[in-house]
Amino acid sequence: MLHFGNRKTPLLSVRSMLQKGFLFSSLFFSLLLLLPRAGSAAKGPADSVSWSALEGEVLHVLKRYSTEEALSPSAPLEKRIGFYLDAGLWSSAEQLLQNTPEREARRLLMTLYTRQGRFDPIYAAYQNEPSLFLNDPALLAAAGQGAFQRKSYSEALAILESISLSGPYAPHRYYLSALAFFALDDKSRFEETMERWIQWSDEHPGSPWGARAHLLNGYYHLSQKSYDRAFASLGQLFGKGAFADLAMLGIGWSYFEMGSPDNLMSILDGVEEEGSGSRHDDRLFQMLSRYQMSQGDLPGAVGTGERARRELQRRIERIRTKVDQLRRGETAPSPALPPGSLLQRTLLRLQRRIGEQQEITYLISQVNLFLRQTAVSRLREEERAAQKEEEKLAAELARRCMTLRSAPAEGSGGSDPLYLQARTAALQGKKGEAEAALKRLLDQTPAGPAAEEATFRLGELAFERGEYAEARIYYQPLVDRPESYLHRMALYKSAWSHYRSGHPKEVIPIVFQLWFPSAREGESETGSLCRSTPSPEERQEHLRLLTLALRSEGGAARLVDWVREKSPAEGFSLFSEMVKYEEGSGRKKEALQLIQAWVSAYPLYGETPFLHRAMIDLYNEPAMASSPEAIQVRIGFIENYRPGSVWTRENRPEQVERVKPLLKEQLRFLMTYFHVEAKKAQRVALYQKVLPWYDLYLEIFPAEKETGEVRFLYAEVLSEMKEERRSAESYRASAYVDPPHPLASEAAYREILILERIYAPSDPDLWEGYSRFIQGFPSDTRTAQIYLKQAEVAFQEKDYDKSRQFAEVVAMEEGERGCGKESQRNCALWMAAQKLIVQGYLNGQEYPQVIKHLNRLLSLSTQEKSPFPEKEVTSLRNLLVLSYYQQGEALKQQGKTPEAANSFWAAYREDDRTEIAPLALFEAASLWAGGEEKKKAEEAFVAFTGRYPQSALYHPALLRLAALYEETERPKEAAQIYETAGRMRNDPAFSAQALGQAMALYEKMEEWEKVYLLSLQWVERAQGNKERQIEGIVRGAEAKLKLGQEKTAEKMLSDLVRIASQETTKKKPAAARQNPSFYLAKAHLLLADIEIKRYEEIKLVTPLEKNLQKKKNLFDRLLRNYGQAADYPSPALVLAATHRMGEVFEEFSESLLKSERPAKLSAEEREAYDRLLKEQALPYLEKAEEAYRQNIDWAKKAGVENEWVEKSRERFDRIHQQTLSQNKGALYR
Repeated sequence: MLHFGNRKTPLLSVRSMLQKGFLFSSLFFSLLLLLPRAGSAAKGPADSVSWSALEGEVLHVLKRYSTEEALSPSAPLEKRIGFYLDAGLWSSAEQLLQNTPEREARRLLMTLYTRQGRFDPIYAAYQNEPSLFLNDPALLAAAGQGAFQRKSYSEALAILESISLSGPYAPHRYYLSALAFFALDDKSRFEETMERWIQWSDEHPGSPWGARAHLLNGYYHLSQKSYDRAFASLGQLFGKGAFADLAMLGIGWSYFEMGSPDNLMSILDGVEEEGSGSRHDDRLFQMLSRYQMSQGDLPGAVGTGERARRELQRRIERIRTKVDQLRRGETAPSPALPPGSLLQRTLLRLQRRIGEQQEITYLISQVNLFLRQTAVSRLREEERAAQKEEEKLAAELARRCMTLRSAPAEGSGGSDPLYLQARTAALQGKKGEAEAALKRLLDQTPAGPAAEEATFRLGELAFERGEYAEARIYYQPLVDRPESYLHRMALYKSAWSHYRSGHPKEVIPIVFQLWFPSAREGESETGSLCRSTPSPEERQEHLRLLTLALRSEGGAARLVDWVREKSPAEGFSLFSEMVKYEEGSGRKKEALQLIQAWVSAYPLYGETPFLHRAMIDLYNEPAMASSPEAIQVRIGFIENYRPGSVWTRENRPEQVERVKPLLKEQLRFLMTYFHVEAKKAQRVALYQKVLPWYDLYLEIFPAEKETGEVRFLYAEVLSEMKEERRSAESYRASAYVDPPHPLASEAAYREILILERIYAPSDPDLWEGYSRFIQGFPSDTRTAQIYLKQAEVAFQEKDYDKSRQFAEVVAMEEGERGCGKESQRNCALWMAAQKLIVQGYLNGQEYPQVIKHLNRLLSLSTQEKSPFPEKEVTSLRNLLVLSYYQQGEALKQQGKTPEAANSFWAAYREDDRTEIAPLALFEAASLWAGGEEKKKAEEAFVAFTGRYPQSALYHPALLRLAALYEETERPKEAAQIYETAGRMRNDPAFSAQALGQAMALYEKMEEWEKVYLLSLQWVERAQGNKERQIEGIVRGAEAKLKLGQEKTAEKMLSDLVRIASQETTKKKPAAARQNPSFYLAKAHLLLADIEIKRYEEIKLVTPLEKNLQKKKNLFDRLLRNYGQAADYPSPALVLAATHRMGEVFEEFSESLLKSERPAKLSAEEREAYDRLLKEQALPYLEKAEEAYRQNIDWAKKAGVENEWVEKSRERFDRIHQQTLSQNKGALYR
């Protein structure tokens, strides 16, 4: 388009901008960003999936190591979510809440959104369910902010009304309300809100909200031109960081508006001298520059604009420095970026509590990497914004310079009538008339002051008509004059003319002239202010034109053919810019072709690695970074520029050093990439691919800051490959040889772990590893663990003195810090050391020492400043109990019974809840019972039976207690104990024994009712054991006999005998004889003893035959019962039964002799009858004599003497005497 004249296009004045609210409204939403949010998700750049996976790993580790109750699935939902939010587990919290349908979950989800700064869905939820937000000012503030972001200002104010002005969220309400009123242009309510907010800030001087209030108030008064009030508010902010920068910006703008450039200049001079580093310094210079433009001071405006541009460049350089520091790990991301920063803090807190763990250390490094990547990503965005700002400023400066350069020509040509005629015609759209006037001007004054301008304008008119050849004719004179201010423009338009004419090949050398200007170019009378330095926009346009021409000539890679005539430095500069241009235009393929062409053409040029590096950057998108092509490019880079390559031999050492950081970067990437791939696949072949890159890195960078960490990872790879010895060597070098690094102590500890796997506990190499760690990292928290390991090894080798020495070191180092709630790990080490000391004493049988040591420890546990965990106190007490017990065992073996008993008693008294306490108490009681301390024994057994009814020793203790009562002649108490024990059903054998002993004692005390009752229990318990049932029935029947209840006893015995007889008939006789029963035999005896009385009562009187038959039946039954009783080989039964059989025979013989004689017998008949009776009675008497004799012989042979033997002897002697008399004829006289 054709332009004429002064071209002082009126800029929008600062005054008009302020009148339109430019300053305040432009900062309005920037101020909103100062609102402190609960959090904003900081994830890995463009890799939310990886971040979610990393968070999942952290949650897994927390569940494994943490004792936090909130991690339990049974914990209340609110407690779990609260922990997740504070720990940075935001994705896990969201997933949990989305799977929970409860109303409470929805409220907690809003809390999560507040932390994440996601106010829009909070506002949407408020619209759907406002009751969810009742009495929750945090959620109300978030909903209000969401409404504000949607520009629903009235709705925002309605929501904020529910927040109390006396609560902690009052400043949120003031802040958002003020912004909403301003957006609604409600000046009065805005001012009212600000006045109340300022008053609140004065009442809360420590709150950061005060600075926000003063900043907003100051800017508002600036927009209202109330400068004094604005300065009063903004002056409150000096020394308050970012608020101070914004305050300075506002004050500078106010000086500008007030027309006080001197004050503004003094601020700017201070900025340049002190280098404040504020991101707003360049804006202050731009203010002054615009002011100078408004005053017509174009040279001044250009100079100040250049100063603004320098400040922008400084800001960009500061950003780049921060990026480099973050990448190298020299600085931490700032400010903190949740949830990553929370996650990192959670892991560090866990590590402090449980000690360094490989997986925790790895997760901390990964979280830190993500945080640094996020910080770098944000800084890159800030850098790009600053670069765009610089480009705009450069374009504006270029326009100002063009105005300056054209001023002399216009000054001298402005009065030429033909020039004025052409200008007027052009303004009226009469291009033909304007062209004719310009041609006449050139004809009349071809070398006049307006000739160059007229020539260029004629070329422009021809270009607009599409007459490109004609246009080139007009442009050529200016092309041939490098000193002309229109030279570059003529070159540019000439190049376009060639391109439009279909001659792209001609374009390329012209663009080269634009890109590589001659020395004469730009030497105009405008001086040094506006040298012919092309603006970024101009250079971009040149590159676009060059790209179009090259595309027509076969592609961008053809550029290499054109730059061969230039020096490598010039060619490299152009190639670098072309690559940036193609990449910025989205044509990465062309950018790659350009780089490949340069690298192929200039492989040995010193700067080539840096362009090669740009090719790697082109592959750095997440989808391409790990592609085979990208990996191959990185490998090629290393092979081309590694030490020993052709490139390194051809270039200077300082150039080689410049490339080393790039080599390091690529090696780190390849090491990480192949390492991760190997870990995923867990294949040795893939691990082997990793090793060469680690080897090369360590060869090139043997003593760098990162070398130790790299060697640590190298050792980790070797460990995964089961190369234990090589891995241990690498860990050792990382820990003790490489420069200090954060993983040095971890490397040393891992060497220890490997050495423990490959060496025996007593191996010197292992002990050297222990010593290295202790000497190399004396302040490491795991040093105590190493000492403890040494103590354990020595203990296993039974070197208890050595074990104690190491354990005492641990106890001394760790115990000094106490055993409180904040040092549980130290407490665990300290306790482990103390236990080793104790175990050493125990194994060495140094019982007095161990007891003394444990008592001292337990006394410490009661001190307020040394609280022990309860479980450790219990553990110590258990050891003390064990010590007392083992001491008791040792004393017992030495025959020191009283001392042993006292030691056992002490074990019980120390803690009667331990497993060993009942055994100790039983031992003490038993030892006292076996000695003279019967009373102590009794007390101990009584304590035992009362305290440990579930113990396996309970029954023996009961029996021992009862036996003790028997021994001390207290049968009744003994019987009661036995009776109690007999009621227990958990041990049938024991209860049977106890019942038997109880019955025996009651029988001895002739308490027959007790005996009978116990016999019933006996029979009941003996189900399935016939012998025991028989015993119970017999003993019960015997008790009934003693109680005079003969009928009951007889019934019991008869039933027993009858049932037994029935069962016996079912068996073979031999089988019955093989299993005789004592109590069944005794039942026969008792039953016969009952019946023998009736037998004796039967007299052979009329009716004689009936009584004789009756007596004879009873006679047979008695002999049968007594015979079965005598069959059991027991003296008590045999002697009694055999004697009774003698009595039965004797009594029958006597009854026959005394039987009633028939009536009316004559003397002769009577004599014959008596003789007949005598003959019948004699065999029975002989049998009686034989029975008594057998009884005497059996007793003699058995060596037994009792009442039955004595009775049998008396009866035998009497019958024997009678027999002698009979022989003399005196027996039956």
